[in-house]
Amino acid sequence: MTDTEFSQTGDAVYRTVEEYVDELNTQLSTRNLEAVLNGEKDDLTSRDLGSKPETHVQNNLIYPLLEAMGLEYTEEPYGGGGGGDDERDVVWPDFELDAITEYTIGENKAPNNVEESHQQVLDYLDRRSIGADYAIATDGLKWRVYRVEQGGDKTEFPIIRRIDLSNIMREIAREKSYIAATTLNEVDVVEEVQKFTELFERDAFERFVTQTAPQELRDSRQRDVEEFYELYIEYLFGESSEYDEATCLMDDIRAPEGASDHEQRKFAVTLMNRLLFIKFLEKKDVVPPGTLIDRVNAYEDAGDQFAGNFYETQIKPLFYDLFNRTRDDRESVLPERVKRTLPERYEAVTFYMI
Repeated sequence: MTDTEFSQTGDAVYRTVEEYVDELNTQLSTRNLEAVLNGEKDDLTSRDLGSKPETHVQNNLIYPLLEAMGLEYTEEPYGGGGGGDDERDVVWPDFELDAITEYTIGENKAPNNVEESHQQVLDYLDRRSIGADYAIATDGLKWRVYRVEQGGDKTEFPIIRRIDLSNIMREIAREKSYIAATTLNEVDVVEEVQKFTELFERDAFERFVTQTAPQELRDSRQRDVEEFYELYIEYLFGESSEYDEATCLMDDIRAPEGASDHEQRKFAVTLMNRLLFIKFLEKKDVVPPGTLIDRVNAYEDAGDQFAGNFYETQIKPLFYDLFNRTRDDRESVLPERVKRTLPERYEAVTFYMI
């Protein structure tokens, strides 16, 4: 591998990874080295490496890579700790990035243990006292970037980027005859290094957290809205350009004699919107989970007891006799036929509705 194949930062990444592979080769047997690089060994010990595995990888690979990318960092910014009830004993992130606009923390793990960082990272991002916007989780070989996404009634912490340096490490180890050559396809090391630098080089990472990632979030939400609209139209009228369901609401409506197509379509929209509104109330815990399916089951179980269709006997009373009444008026006006099918959930519905 020649120096001219890499950019300046790419060369720094390659040399850092190469030095780490050299270090592992001096510490491990050929069998263990190969197992580590193949992701088959996750139980390295201090006896194997001469220091704690997490400390070894962060000092010999993780922090040198951050430095190669021009990313300044502070180790254990909150002082570390042991996990007791006292705030001073809580386990904190291993590092934070300095001089990056969006606050980013990091969690290090021993090689092939990146999965262990997942719940910790979620806890860190959810902890208001930290206030991080992004997090990096890595075991040196695999790197993940997490983002805080606030979407109305909930906050999520998705993994938005993954980088795997294992292919580069294995290729270096093969070229140096540290491990046996295989018949696997050759790895494009330059391309793999470029993926890392295009994400973590200091200016690139600044653009990523301030521009690229937020734009991706906006685009994702726009796609979600568009997909919802397509599904909405398909389930209503069977006219979506993206979906092809076997049936739609318009096909199943039994309209009164003389009802126009416009009236049927208007009713279909009203029914769909009211069903969605009930599901929204369930999601917001305003009404108990399963309120809508309870109405369906009550109607089906009642058989001929209801003199009317599902909408007239189950949905319409909820909107006209419950949801649009003050709390004190609800029980007195709700039709007896609906009360009988609400069982104990009735009290919950009348209590929670504002």
